[in-house]
This record gives sequence, C-alpha cells and structure tokens, in this order.
Amino acid sequence: AVPADRGIPWSALAGLLAGGLAEAPGLAGTPPAAFATLGTLDAELAARAGKAAAGDVPMSAALSAAVSAAAEERPLLLALDDAQWVDPETLALLPGLARDAARRPVLLALGVARGAPDDTRFDELRSRLQRDLQGAVVRVGRLDEAALRALVAWALPQYRSEDADRLLRRLERDTAGI
Repeated sequence: AVPADRGIPWSALAGLLAGGLAEAPGLAGTPPAAFATLGTLDAELAARAGKAAAGDVPMSAALSAAVSAAAEERPLLLALDDAQWVDPETLALLPGLARDAARRPVLLALGVARGAPDDTRFDELRSRLQRDLQGAVVRVGRLDEAALRALVAWALPQYRSEDADRLLRRLERDTAGI
C-alpha cells in the first residue's frame, strides 16, 4: 500500500485481487453473487462472474466466501505490506475475515511501520490475537551487518565475495537495515 491508497475505498482489497487472489485455485467455488461483488473491484473477475448480480452480497461476506473457497483447494497467504496506508474500508473487514477464516489454512500477514499514523486502527485485530484468533504481533528490528551478510549469502550463494560485499554496502545504505 502507498499513502494515496488510504483515500481510495477498497484499494487494498483490489490490490490483493490483482496480486494473485483472483487467480487462486479454488476461487471458482465462490458463490456467484459473492464472485460478482468482488468483480466490481477487478475487471477480469467481473468478466468471469458473467451475469451474476453484484451488490446483493456485502464486500466483507464476498471476500470471506472467496478466501474460504480458495483455502479449500490449498493454503492461502494474504499479505498487506505497509498496511498503515490501507484504506479504511478494507481495514474494517479484516477482523471479520480473520474470524471467518480461522478454521481454514489461511495466513493473514500485515506489515505496519512503527510509529505509523493512526496505528490504533489495528487495535481491534491485535486485541483478538491469542484470545479468539491464532496469531502474534512480531516486532522486527533493524538488521545489523552480520544479519544482512547472512541474508545476502542465503539469497545469492553464487555471488563472489566482492560482489556480495558490494550488495551488502548497498543494502545498508539504501535500507538502513530495515
């Protein structure tokens, strides 16, 4: 998500659809009206939905139905990076989605920057963790030089030492280890 997304209703949900959810195996098992509702956010889904009536199913129920259908086929990961910029409409449906998907192989991962504006928007979801939802809040700190070096070695084992060192310096400079 980016800052401009906060002002566009359902932009994060549209991003999840465009990022792969719309092509998830098992999505065809979504009830037609729910599929059509999601089609209002994605032209390819709209074409696949055909003449099913959209609007009869609230967006939250449509997403829950689609996630449930997709998770019947195989485990599903829904990831929202820079979630502090997620639009209020999508953010409001996440607690219900987490509840509805709790008994299915679904992992919902949100990356939120520390000190983000309005980070209290995540309090409802956070408060349910370990109470009625499996999950955890993981606070990731800055990666030091040794951790970045290990990451480069793991990701690019074929790099020569001097190339790995150059990449390490670039990562430190560009990301400050974050």
